[in-house]
This record gives sequence, C-alpha cells and structure tokens, in this order.
Amino acid sequence: YIPTKEEAAERLQEETDAGAEQDDGLININTADKARLMEIPGIGEAKAEDILAYRKEHGAFSSIEEIQNVPGIKEGLFQKMEEYITIH
Repeated sequence: YIPTKEEAAERLQEETDAGAEQDDGLININTADKARLMEIPGIGEAKAEDILAYRKEHGAFSSIEEIQNVPGIKEGLFQKMEEYITIH
C-alpha cells in the first residue's frame, strides 16, 4: 500500500503534533499552524494562508527551499526566513 500525498501529510502531522517546535527553536513549515507561521520574519497573515494552501494541495515540503514555490515567496524573502524554519 502506498499512501496518497494527503495521507502521508496527515500521518506526518499526527506524528509531529506533539512537537511542532523543535528543540532548536526552528518553526516546522510542515506542521506549523497559521499563527506559528506568522512568527517567521516576513510572513504575514496572507502569506501564512498561502503556505497552508500550498501544503494542502501539494503535501509536505520536502526541503525548506521548496517554500519558494509558494506564491509571493521568492529568493529575497527566503533568505530572510531560512534560518528560522525547518521541515523536520
């Protein structure tokens, strides 16, 4: 059995719900809710919603660089936020 992207993302969410924030203080862009995403420098309400929509459509991010596929997040913004985010 091979899970769908949605099932895999849901499983990842379930496994990490208890620890959405890593010990290193980074924000997990695969599990963070809107409020948590808005703690990332340069991410406001609209971009947080765009990240959640992208995650819902495409599943979990496979790398932090993939967040640049979200509309409105390009290299300059990514450089500001990359030290604050993780996917683990």
